[in-house]
Amino acid sequence: MDINPKFETKMADATYRELLQTYQGQLLPPDHVLTRHIARVTSRLLESSNLGTLRSVEPHKAGLGRTEDVAPGVGGREWTLMVVHDDKVPNAMTAYGNVVVFTGILPIAKDEDGLAAVLGHEIGHTVARHTSERYSSSKFLIIVVQALSALTGIDFGLTRMASTLLLELPNNRTQEYEADKLGLQIMAKACYDPQAAPAMFQRLGQLEGGRKFDFLSTHPISDKRTKELEALLPEAYEARAASAACAGMAKPRMGAGETEPLLGRTDDEFEDVDFNLWTNLISGPAFMAQIGGVALVVAIWASIFMHKLSLFSAHPLLNSLGIALLLESTLMLQPTNTAAQKRKGAIVHSILNSIAFLAMYSAFIIVIIAKSRKHEHHFTSAHSVFGIITYILILMQATVGMIQFYFPSLVGGKEKAKSIYKYHRISGYIIFVFIIMTAIAVTYTDFVAHVLKIRTWFVVLCSAFVLAGVLPRVEPTKFGF
Repeated sequence: MDINPKFETKMADATYRELLQTYQGQLLPPDHVLTRHIARVTSRLLESSNLGTLRSVEPHKAGLGRTEDVAPGVGGREWTLMVVHDDKVPNAMTAYGNVVVFTGILPIAKDEDGLAAVLGHEIGHTVARHTSERYSSSKFLIIVVQALSALTGIDFGLTRMASTLLLELPNNRTQEYEADKLGLQIMAKACYDPQAAPAMFQRLGQLEGGRKFDFLSTHPISDKRTKELEALLPEAYEARAASAACAGMAKPRMGAGETEPLLGRTDDEFEDVDFNLWTNLISGPAFMAQIGGVALVVAIWASIFMHKLSLFSAHPLLNSLGIALLLESTLMLQPTNTAAQKRKGAIVHSILNSIAFLAMYSAFIIVIIAKSRKHEHHFTSAHSVFGIITYILILMQATVGMIQFYFPSLVGGKEKAKSIYKYHRISGYIIFVFIIMTAIAVTYTDFVAHVLKIRTWFVVLCSAFVLAGVLPRVEPTKFGF
């Protein structure tokens, strides 16, 4: 590579200005909660590896105002950060010490460990001067275009081409492996869990499907790459153990999957103090589940109150209320990741589930009394059969969940409780399916079909909306298999 360090510093300034122009109007301010969160993780990564500090997270209208003569990667220690508010772009990148993070990468990163994996990898590219390597490999083309531009006075799209060359062209496999290795070391020295790196790239690979994501186009994912990352983990954990700042941290749980879904980690030093748990109810596709759930509950309650009320009227009212609360408790807990989030989410989850439990079992007692008064037979319809199975499953689910979270000693201690929680999670989604089947089956009963006149297609449609909001937020890796 024949790129002069002074030239790289000029390219750092030019790239920064190009980034400002490209993303103007989309950059989050420095005091925004996401900017502060990302800046904290970035600073921790840089400082723990003695790579420098963040000079600024505030975009400037012109130039960098750099106090150094060289850029990061060639001796410079002043890094900058831009956070681009674009939830549809799951991407992050660095070029000559300019760190750019799109908000769309945060749900995939999941937590600080995942974000550290993304940023550590990108910082690794800068440390290894991969941007200059890509530039050097296409330098001849740039020189030709510059000459043509000087002779004719026509730009020939040079600015855009340079931006594409520096920021968008994929790294080769050797560069990716080198950035993976450096990234693991960087995040390990910052006391993050290196296991988050292969897990994060696995999630990216699962997201790809038929779509082409920016990060995936420049960071090709493969099973081989994931295995290579996993092979590097022992070395990364050694680096973390050797760091004085990481003294006393828990030993790595290699290949453990999600063995800590509710209680979190004992070595979570940095929590998302600004995390608003209630945003989980509408984040991502959750709004679709809300539409389906609200539409179904409103339809049931409206139909009930349009007719003469009786003791039996309380059965659908309480059951629909319980189902709505179960949906909210599921959406509340689904995206939680850090220990603090999980503790808060689990408490709210258990409270909502307890209220739902009381409502639904009150509904069960009421229907038993109502049918007994009329001397009607019990459990003669598909709805009643699905209903009794669902009631039993909910009782078992609630009992196990409460014991695991509040009384873990009854199952052998916290570690045992955490290790078996994946089964509790799986059974929760199975119960969800039984609830939907019960709700659909009720449309075939005489009371609903001929009195309330709630149609099967409507319940199916509402259920489809609920599933569309819940299923995309299910994280398979959390099942621990």
